[in-house]
Amino acid sequence: MWNPWAEIEAREELGAKLKWFLLGRVAVLSCFFAVVAIGYLGRGEQGYPVSIHSLLYFVGLTYAVTLVSALLIDRLRDLTAFSYAQVGIDLLLITGAIYLTSGVDSPFAFLYSLAIVNGAVLLFSNGALLTAAAATVLYDGLLLLLAAGIGDDMRPHGLPPVRLDGALLSNLFTTNLTFLSLIHI
Repeated sequence: MWNPWAEIEAREELGAKLKWFLLGRVAVLSCFFAVVAIGYLGRGEQGYPVSIHSLLYFVGLTYAVTLVSALLIDRLRDLTAFSYAQVGIDLLLITGAIYLTSGVDSPFAFLYSLAIVNGAVLLFSNGALLTAAAATVLYDGLLLLLAAGIGDDMRPHGLPPVRLDGALLSNLFTTNLTFLSLIHI
């Protein structure tokens, strides 16, 4: 028998999870911003392969997307689709952060793991599986495109070229294995 109260409770629970998810995004972003600020104060702009203005634009854009998302939670009917969209936005933001911060040598590849865990918390096993698959495609695609020289003209100056060698393939294998193993946690 259909229980309308169960639907309302499930929606409220997902809405609460989404609010925590967005708060977590702000916390991670704030840490990223703090690391950038500390690095900038310590080394100046020459310490980054990308301009500080690009990094600050990226941070500001992410805060804006998060604010708009937070304002939409209580106004939307289908929070499941919205949850998939939020996890997808996180994956794209992480891919952008990795692109801006050295590609294969970026210290931010671990953020994909957080997105996979978020996908599992918000959307259960299907969300974890889809997020892990999307993270794998985005990360591998980014590194393989960089190795092929695609996107070099938009890539920040001063970054070494990405080479398709044993180290890159080992990195991809290890990272993919990590992403897919997170599904079972």
